[in-house]
Amino acid sequence: TNTVTFNGTGAQTITKPGGETFYNLTIGGSGTTTLASNITVQNNMTISGTAAFDVSVSNYSVTVAGNWNVTSTVGNPFIERSGTVTFNGSAAQSITTVLATGETFYYLVINNTAGVTLNSTVNVTAELTINAGTILNANNQNINIAGNWTNNGGTFTPGTNTVSFNGTGIQTITKTTGEIFYNLTTNTTGPLTLAASTDVTVTGTLNMTAGNYNLNGRTLTLGNAAVATLVRTAGIIYGGTFRRYLASATIISSTAAPLYGLFPMGTSTDYRPVEINSTLNPTASGYI
Repeated sequence: TNTVTFNGTGAQTITKPGGETFYNLTIGGSGTTTLASNITVQNNMTISGTAAFDVSVSNYSVTVAGNWNVTSTVGNPFIERSGTVTFNGSAAQSITTVLATGETFYYLVINNTAGVTLNSTVNVTAELTINAGTILNANNQNINIAGNWTNNGGTFTPGTNTVSFNGTGIQTITKTTGEIFYNLTTNTTGPLTLAASTDVTVTGTLNMTAGNYNLNGRTLTLGNAAVATLVRTAGIIYGGTFRRYLASATIISSTAAPLYGLFPMGTSTDYRPVEINSTLNPTASGYI
């Protein structure tokens, strides 16, 4: 149960053919520690001081069974490159960083049935994977993702967070039993695509900043037994079913926020919205 601390002022390297295993690993001091092999941390991973931790151009993997805690004040404490970080503990884990912009991973894998909780914003520049039976608790922290969202049968608990898809190409959401987001934002070249087995529900706000939605024969639902907000700057929803929950005694407008009456549908190239504007408020609640 010991702690190994790298606290040099210059470059340091971790090397072991086949991979090295630590219990607690601390990257401290003021230098950069670079991987020359995969590593496994059986408990906590810490980056402190003004140190940096680099997975190297070989993109070695990091597997952590405890907490991820970054207190280093250097500009980029964790240099993720194209590496994979997997959280695979048997007890609850957390991800925390002092960076105002949050912690950035390339491939992020959640593989903990006790759950991984976010204490900071997380940025994923490639793919986020939630394995079967595992839990990702956003804890009201935002997630920005530039690649695919793949939930292989785990549980995503959004709280009141926002998941923003901000990639430069096609991004896909996959969960065979359907994924639920609180706030969902697209600011992508897109399209954001639902996998052939996946329906999506947004219970808070759907924010269409840029990029289309290819529903791929599936259903996107805005609202879940309660009204939800639509904000649209650009983008078209096409190729499937878009439905909304509308509440009784609520003004329905396609032009006034929160746009309860706007269904921003069309084709991949042509915007052909359905607009509902009520002269009398609904007397019953339901989906349309």
